[in-house]
Amino acid sequence: MSQEISIAPQIETDRAVFLNRQAAQLNRMLDNPYGGPRPIAQTGILEQIGSLLWEASGLNEKGLLEAIESAREEETPVRLIVTGEAFSHLPWELLYHGHPELGFLGRHPWCVVARRIRGDGKKSPQARPGPFRLLLFISSPEDLDPERSRLDFEREEELLFTALDGPWARGELDIDVAEDGFARTLLDRLERNRYHTLIERRPDTRLLGFRAPFDLNTLYEPLRREAFDGTEEPALHSAVQMEPELRERIRRLLLSLARRKRPCAFVLDNLEALQEIRTLEISPDHQDSLWLLRTICELPPPTRVLLTGRYAFRGLSEEMAKPCPVRDAPYGDVLRRMNRLKWPEAMDAAKKRWIYRVLGGNHRAIEWTAQLLGDQPGKAGELVEALGKVQAPPETPEAVMDVVLEAMRQNLLLATLRQQLTGEQDRLLRAASLYRVSVHDDGLRAIELRPEQSEANRDRLVEYALLEWAVDPSLELDYFFVPPVVKELLGDCGLSLQELQSLHRAMGRYHRFQGEHLSHRLSDYIEAIYHFRQAGDHAPADELAEEVSGFYYDISNYADANQLTEEIVGRSAPPPPWWALNCYGRCQLVLGFPQKALAAFERALPVALTQKDRGATLDNIGLTYKAWGDYKTALGYFKQSLKICQKIGDKAGEGATLGNIGLTYQAWGDYESALGYLQQSLKIQQEIGDKVEMSRSLYNMGFIALESKDLGQAMTLWSEALSLAMKAQDALGIFHVAGTLGSVLAQAGNPEEARKLLTLAVEVGRQAGFPKVQELEEVLQRLQP
Repeated sequence: MSQEISIAPQIETDRAVFLNRQAAQLNRMLDNPYGGPRPIAQTGILEQIGSLLWEASGLNEKGLLEAIESAREEETPVRLIVTGEAFSHLPWELLYHGHPELGFLGRHPWCVVARRIRGDGKKSPQARPGPFRLLLFISSPEDLDPERSRLDFEREEELLFTALDGPWARGELDIDVAEDGFARTLLDRLERNRYHTLIERRPDTRLLGFRAPFDLNTLYEPLRREAFDGTEEPALHSAVQMEPELRERIRRLLLSLARRKRPCAFVLDNLEALQEIRTLEISPDHQDSLWLLRTICELPPPTRVLLTGRYAFRGLSEEMAKPCPVRDAPYGDVLRRMNRLKWPEAMDAAKKRWIYRVLGGNHRAIEWTAQLLGDQPGKAGELVEALGKVQAPPETPEAVMDVVLEAMRQNLLLATLRQQLTGEQDRLLRAASLYRVSVHDDGLRAIELRPEQSEANRDRLVEYALLEWAVDPSLELDYFFVPPVVKELLGDCGLSLQELQSLHRAMGRYHRFQGEHLSHRLSDYIEAIYHFRQAGDHAPADELAEEVSGFYYDISNYADANQLTEEIVGRSAPPPPWWALNCYGRCQLVLGFPQKALAAFERALPVALTQKDRGATLDNIGLTYKAWGDYKTALGYFKQSLKICQKIGDKAGEGATLGNIGLTYQAWGDYESALGYLQQSLKIQQEIGDKVEMSRSLYNMGFIALESKDLGQAMTLWSEALSLAMKAQDALGIFHVAGTLGSVLAQAGNPEEARKLLTLAVEVGRQAGFPKVQELEEVLQRLQP
């Protein structure tokens, strides 16, 4: 039996606050695993969190080493059990001790880290009894013509039961069949029964699903997380983060996913939301969505794409996407499905069939009708008569007559359905439609006038299919959202400006809390910023924007950092703060717009809050003048910045500024002065462990050695620089250093080594979209044997 060591964490309040902040920062970094200038494992944050957890654990180094030695002899790992609920949310898997025999205990071959929230651990788990229980869940298209087509899932059922007849007859197998296709039925069965699980042996396909209309900003985050899964090409993060255009960033992510060994399957649903009802043409408001559809459809094989919508979609050519109309379901299947809904007793099969035809097979409209007739059976004739009398405007084109009638009947049904809601329920529906993403119960409760009524109001909306729900498996929480068709029919929600501001303020607070305490996702912060801006609350929006844009910039995601700060810099009131002007200017400089950068820095200088801020701004102004070739002016600003950094003891700022001075002298042709400043900068960078900047300093020192005719020293410095760039996964550094080394070796008569380095540089440069790749390709071509 394995040895257990119980851990009852003891953490002081201030240390607990710090640990929670570090854990949240780690979560954000894990959302961008390959987005930073260096891998997460090289940042030191894992060891820092793990060491703090070790201090809180009360574990003894000597005692644990003895327990591990005993575990080796018994060939059973030691179990480290974290008890209690208060600190169970912390990442105990990172528990760390610097002893070479310990390290990260969660990865130790003779240690297992686990949690025990309740109980004493003495109760043995019960083996799940037989028979082998399976759930067969059947979901079929809604709109098949009962007279012309049939989805014969009964035949598939028969084949399955025939194949499993032997085990079933022997009592070894029990199959539970659910045929209505509703998610709530599936979840209900899973809650009430315990099934065994069948898992694909090779679940190779990566399935990605999105619902139109497609907001590129919202869609970018899940795509980026999917792309940076550890199988991406080394230069992808630099290519994406240096690209200012959102469409181009998304295109690069999609192409990267399509080129990998693991195939992708995209399911893009609800395309009718992009179409004008009266013409079925793509609305001018949805050009981003149309661009995304075309981009995904043009991805190379083996990518698979399934597009679904209610109407023929005219925005794509047949070469790009082949139309595949799904005919109506057999009426027997339709009737069986309709019978599961709550209808008045007097509603016979003939009337149900008439309703099905009048509503064009639209299942949501059928469900709304059943709810209305079930709740008010006395008004059944009146409603059915009203649906039958709906007429399209006389100018409606014949080709879209059925579509327009369907939309008008849906509008009538929704209006009638809303009359059955209480005032609070109708207000909750209109308010919830302002959320851009799905939210759980707290999000609905936050916008209620009487939060104690939230659950009852929510359930009524779900019952009427006005609010849909799903489960987030990562958080094990129910999430709710207003379906797009309901949002469209609701229009502007009919809320006053004051009500809208109050609701957006509450939504901002909800998303901020989610990001800080539950999801730890940047997407929640982005939503909070949006809602605070809509409410006119710029202070909390700016506070979050400062944190998120700073994080983006630190991981070299300049395009997103620029986007977050651009709207702040461009507003008139309240005036933009220093951090926003400075961050925006830095992004503009990196993205190649020095004039805009200088304007931002000059606005930032007089509103700098501290001497450190002022020094950083002066340094950035110097970089801008250096980019223009005005070295004398640049040096003046750098030296002002250096003086401030040295005065306040800012070592990182001092190292960066010394490096900038060195590069300026180098560009000016004063190599002796340049080398002196670069050596001072390198010393500080070594002290603080900045591999990226160390690589760049060594790279530039190599050119100075080359100018001094010391090729051997230059090659040594460049080799060191390349090694550091590779360790830091700095694509720009790899491209420049490998390209330079390869070109020099080619001239020196070493074609074999030159080819290796130039091939590396070309691959990295091509993937990242760096300029001057063609020049290196030409050199490489001349070296081919």
